[in-house]
Amino acid sequence: MTLRDTAKQFFQRAGYDVRRFNHLNTPVVRRTLLMAHHGIDLVFDVGANTGQYAASLRRHGYRGRIVSFEPMTAAHAQLEAAAAADAGWDVVRLALGREAAEATLHLAADPECSSLLDVLPRFEAVSPDAATVG
Repeated sequence: MTLRDTAKQFFQRAGYDVRRFNHLNTPVVRRTLLMAHHGIDLVFDVGANTGQYAASLRRHGYRGRIVSFEPMTAAHAQLEAAAAADAGWDVVRLALGREAAEATLHLAADPECSSLLDVLPRFEAVSPDAATVG
């Protein structure tokens, strides 16, 4: 029995399924392949923050148009910088909601957690940086 077989048995007895990593099974790659299969050529990136999702789509082969929406000033500036060299990636400084209105944006210590929605106490308990700071 090889070391690999021994390690695999050890982890299986502990309740883990051991498999060879296949990058094609990662969510972002599967999503990108699915989008290509269905001819999706427009993505609305709502609450884009600094553009992490759109950049990930590009890294994994998506070539369609992306429109990113981000209302926070600092994150929007970084988002614009990230999209500047990509003619197929538009950036809009705006929050999207069900209706046209003015709303309060709850700024969190972790900008990715900022939202128009109130932070639930349970979420704040497990992620203190999600607490509203402004």
